[in-house]
Amino acid sequence: MISKKPGNRKGGFTFVELMLAVAILASGLLFVYKAFFISTDYINHACYRLQAIQLMNNRIAKLERDFRSQKNLSLEVYPLRRDIIINGRPMIFNYETQMQSSVNSSHLREIGVSISWHERMRDFKMSRFAYLSDI
Repeated sequence: MISKKPGNRKGGFTFVELMLAVAILASGLLFVYKAFFISTDYINHACYRLQAIQLMNNRIAKLERDFRSQKNLSLEVYPLRRDIIINGRPMIFNYETQMQSSVNSSHLREIGVSISWHERMRDFKMSRFAYLSDI
C-alpha cells in the first residue's frame, strides 16, 4: 500500500508491507524446499523397489537355469545378501528363498523369493513366486 500522508511526498512501501511480503515469499520457498526433498525420497524409494524387483527376477531366472541343467537344486549355494550402491548410498538387500513340491503335481516345484531392505528407518519386503517343471 502506498502511503498518502500530506507531509510525505515520496511514494513507497512501508516497513510492515515489506516484512509481510518477505514472510509470504519465505513460506512459499519453504514449501518448495520441502516438496523437493519429499519427491527425492519418493524417487529413491522407487529406485530401491525397481532394484529389488530386478534382483528377484535375476534370482528366479538363475534358479530356473540351474534347475533345468541339474534337475536338483540346493538353495544353500546362493548368497543371502547383496550389497549395492544406489544413488551414492550403500543398500543391503537380504534374500529368502524357498522351494517346495507342488501339492497337485509331483513334477512342479514352487519357488518363492523374498527380498528385504532397510530404508529411512523403515523395513520393506517384497516376494515373488514361480513354478518350475521337471518335465
